[in-house]
Amino acid sequence: MLYDFKGLSRKGKLKLPKLERTLLVFPLFLFFVLLIPNLNQEKISLSSDVSQIKKEILQNPNRPEVHLKLAQLYQDKNDLENAKKELFLALSLNPDFQEAKKVLEKIRNLEEEPEKIKDEIKNWEEILKEKPGYRDIYFRIAILNWQIYREKEALEAVNKALELDPNFEPAKNFKKLLSE
Repeated sequence: MLYDFKGLSRKGKLKLPKLERTLLVFPLFLFFVLLIPNLNQEKISLSSDVSQIKKEILQNPNRPEVHLKLAQLYQDKNDLENAKKELFLALSLNPDFQEAKKVLEKIRNLEEEPEKIKDEIKNWEEILKEKPGYRDIYFRIAILNWQIYREKEALEAVNKALELDPNFEPAKNFKKLLSE
């Protein structure tokens, strides 16, 4: 999610009402409470699903739907290259397969996402120049860096957030995730 900086005054100070601040932090809270405990379970499930679908492909290599299912699993694992290969196979079997075209378009958008994330990081870093003690910005920068596989920068940012607030539970949990 890219942020709108209309809340900035002319002097560059961030003006966020309480509701907007809550809406900004709440998705992060949900991420840590709901998603992180299930990550290991999902990894096991995805690898067995890939094996099962590969067996299906061996039995029915000319069914584009099976290639689409495998592509979607690869996409869930963030293996976009293999996902695209499977989608191209599905489309070579059925050039009018609309679902495969939609997933391929989604993957192309995902490939452009890192640039959008880098732009968002730059925007937050500009705000940090004006508000260097704002722990939530450091935390947001940590998550954004992690999303584009810049773990060193993510760890630096989360450490800075924890330096500002050592009791910040989401940052503590995120640091544990980075340490694994």
